[in-house]
Amino acid sequence: MKLKSLAIFGLVMLGLMLITAVCAAMMQAPSAMAGFFLALTVLFIFIGGGLRAFNQRGAVGFGGDGLARLWTMKLTHTATVIVGQIVVVGGRVVEACDDYLLNTEGVYIYQGKRIWPKETSLVIAAWAQVYWDATNSVVTTTAAGNTPLGFCVEAAVALDTHVTFLLLPLANGAITPIAMKTTAEVALADAAATLTATQMIDSGILKMTPSVARILTTPTAAELLAGCKGAQVGTWFEFVVISLAAFTVTIAAGANVTLVGGMVASNASARFRARFTNVGTGTEAVTIYRVS
Repeated sequence: MKLKSLAIFGLVMLGLMLITAVCAAMMQAPSAMAGFFLALTVLFIFIGGGLRAFNQRGAVGFGGDGLARLWTMKLTHTATVIVGQIVVVGGRVVEACDDYLLNTEGVYIYQGKRIWPKETSLVIAAWAQVYWDATNSVVTTTAAGNTPLGFCVEAAVALDTHVTFLLLPLANGAITPIAMKTTAEVALADAAATLTATQMIDSGILKMTPSVARILTTPTAAELLAGCKGAQVGTWFEFVVISLAAFTVTIAAGANVTLVGGMVASNASARFRARFTNVGTGTEAVTIYRVS
C-alpha cells in the first residue's frame, strides 16, 4: 500500500479520535472547545506537512532501504507517474518519490536496496545480475530486451513474489563495478589460438611463454556480446596480455572486431580496452584499443 493511502487513512482515524475527545471535553467543559479546535487544526497541519515531506524524500513503493540510505535525483519524465511507480528514464530504472504530471520535474530514486516484484517462479541467487522487465513490471535475470538494475543481495526462491536487490546507476549490468571485479590468470599454451569471450571478459589476465612469434585471435563481435550480457553501445571491458619471452604475441581481429593501436606484446605486458560499438543482432561490432 502506498504511503499516501496510509497517510489519508491515518489522518482520518486520528481526526475521528480527536473529534471524539473534543466532544467529550465539550460535555465536561464547553469553554475548552476553542482550545481543542485550535490544537486539532495545528496537529493536522503539522502531520500533513510532515507526511508530505516524507513522501517526497524517498520511495514508498514495494520497500527496501530506509529513506536515509537512498539516493535520489531530479528528472523529467514524458508521462504521468504515481508515487512508487517504477519507470525507465534515460536508459536507467528509477522509482518515483511522488505523483508527477507528464513533462514535470520530479524526484526519483536511482540507488539503494529495493524490494520489487520478481518474475514468477524464478530462482535468483545472491549477487546475480538482475534486470527490469518493463513489459511485465517484474525483476528478472533475463538480459535480452530488459534494462539492467544491479545485483541481487538476498537469494530468492521460486515461491517468492519479490526480490531484494541493490539498485545501481549502471549504464549496463554487463561489467562488474571495478571495486568488486574479480579476475583470473590464464596460462595460454605456446601456440596460436583463438581466445574465448570468457578468457577476455571474465578472466582478463592472459600470459604466454612463446618460443616463436604467436598470434591470438579474438572471438567474433557476436561471441563477445553473447559473453557480456546486458551490454549496450559504449559498454567496455579490459584485458591484459603478457609475453614472458622475447617473442611477440600479437592480437588479431575476429569477425566484426576492429583493432586500434599496436597489438603486440614482446617480453612485456600490453593492456587493451574493448568497447561495443553496435549491439544489434547480426550487426554486432567491437573496437579494441591498445591503452598501455
